[in-house]
Amino acid sequence: MQKYDEYKKDIKILCIEDEALAGIKLVKMLSKYYNEIILAKNGEEALEIYRDSYVSSKPIDLVITDIDMPKIDGIELLECIRKFDEKLPFIYVTAKLDVEILLKLIKLDIVDYIQKPLDIDELLKTINKVILNKYKVFFFNEHHTEHILNIGENLFWNNDTKTLTLNNEIIKLTKYELNLVNYLVNNHNKVVTTENLVDEIWEDSLSTSNNLNLKNLISRLKTKVPKLNIENIYGLGYKIRIHHG
Repeated sequence: MQKYDEYKKDIKILCIEDEALAGIKLVKMLSKYYNEIILAKNGEEALEIYRDSYVSSKPIDLVITDIDMPKIDGIELLECIRKFDEKLPFIYVTAKLDVEILLKLIKLDIVDYIQKPLDIDELLKTINKVILNKYKVFFFNEHHTEHILNIGENLFWNNDTKTLTLNNEIIKLTKYELNLVNYLVNNHNKVVTTENLVDEIWEDSLSTSNNLNLKNLISRLKTKVPKLNIENIYGLGYKIRIHHG
């Protein structure tokens, strides 16, 4: 089990700053406390970095950004990312923030905002609050002795017996349906690419039509179990959202 200090050090932070010198200073400061700091110079570049990270084994843990940026501003960036991830923590560092913008950010569920000139101690305090909350979830998942996961309304997946139940009734799954649900559930905090799903489900097949087979499989499974929330993340792949508690 990874200890808190190790977890905190390994956090992956995406910083967006269009002023080159300010960006370099911010990364240099944060690198004293955290191992992986990625710098983007505008919102468009940040979105590309996020998309690449989202399907990787280590996605972005936290975003620190300004509002006024070229190409894609901080609000538009947040709106784009919220289509993929409703919970990714955002901290805004900005020179000005009116009430209308603040209300919009609150509706999009940001962590906090810090006004410029930047107070480093305040930023670190806010970052560490985010990390502590994430660690609590990590700790719960690591110590959760029950292998029954809530994946929908009254819908549960038993990771030991590999069974899906709805309202305490077992749903009969085909071999391929079972492989699909099992793989998505066990990769529930990231998008699984179509290629990886096809390789996992049809590992012994040499067919070139398995991408179409996957779409048909998911369509049939959704018809069989409407409450099973398999999300199609356009251009990236699929995921199942897990509900704890």
